[in-house]
Amino acid sequence: MTVRKTLHEGRAGHVQVRAAEGAGLPVVGRRRRRIGVGPDTGPVVHALIHHVPRSVALVPHD
Repeated sequence: MTVRKTLHEGRAGHVQVRAAEGAGLPVVGRRRRRIGVGPDTGPVVHALIHHVPRSVALVPHD
């Protein structure tokens, strides 16, 4: 497995969607929300779920 670290400028959602184009399984960390109201994802995860044509792994962290 190859892991690459790169730095890109731009809106986080757009950058992540472009970066996920060549990935077999994009993996994204997300914060757990402390409130029980509303969706459990933020705008970056939302962009990935809706604009990447493959599965996306969401890994919650504290």
